[in-house]
Amino acid sequence: MWIKSIDWADESAKEADVIVTDGNNSIICFSCPCNYCNGDTINEPLECLDVENIILADGSYNIERIRNYEHIVCGKMKDITNGIVEIGEIILHINNEKIPKDINNNDMIKFYISRVDLY
Repeated sequence: MWIKSIDWADESAKEADVIVTDGNNSIICFSCPCNYCNGDTINEPLECLDVENIILADGSYNIERIRNYEHIVCGKMKDITNGIVEIGEIILHINNEKIPKDINNNDMIKFYISRVDLY
């Protein structure tokens, strides 16, 4: 995954809206401090805040922006112990304490995110 674009909210404070993509899927993240440039590769998972309504899903990878930083996503539960979810090559981290017990590694899940952070 890499930086597709940066929209500076406050460049002197290094606060920006950043679009991260894998070429097929894109997600809007909040970044502060943003020390990235367009085209930079992101190796660490994106941090998901206020994750809710995690359910098993039938379907393919999907990222639906609701408003601002809010998204509903559908992805693969890659590592339940560490809370790692894949949406194509976009890697998210969620609090594993919020994951229902009926979800297993490699299950497709759908959930709400209030904000995605890029550190």
